[in-house]
Amino acid sequence: MIRVVLGDDMQLIKMQLERFESWKIAAIKEFAKGKVENGEWSQTESYQLSEQELNTILPDGYQTPQHYFYEMMVDDQIVGNIWATITDEVPTTAYILDIGVYPDFQDLGYGSTALKLLALEAKKLQCQAVKRHVFGKNKRAIHVYQKIGFEMTDIEMVMKL
Repeated sequence: MIRVVLGDDMQLIKMQLERFESWKIAAIKEFAKGKVENGEWSQTESYQLSEQELNTILPDGYQTPQHYFYEMMVDDQIVGNIWATITDEVPTTAYILDIGVYPDFQDLGYGSTALKLLALEAKKLQCQAVKRHVFGKNKRAIHVYQKIGFEMTDIEMVMKL
């Protein structure tokens, strides 16, 4: 899974090792932010917990087997990234762990295109589905996923007291 092209607009290219660490720091911050906004973690503990969780998922970092890190490239410019895995538990499903389009490139359809590209690549790897967890408050992301064909499979709800 190195290079996938859809039309002339975007390519998913394998993330280079030297860019992995800066991506990892941003991913930890973003996940921590989501957990705080969702009311699951406090602000003070969120970064540490997020870092622990990422290190558990990626015990060998960039070299962790069955984890795929891509950058979205448009006209020789990186506009975002996407991270997916295929586990032994569900080898027929690619699971998107992180996707992000950089702020200057949002609302241009790049996230949707990257999802479609990833689906094509997952199909080549014999996957029958692509899954993604989305925080309930992230209405924008939910809309994008539904627009390109994702369906809700589980809904977890909470009533704060």
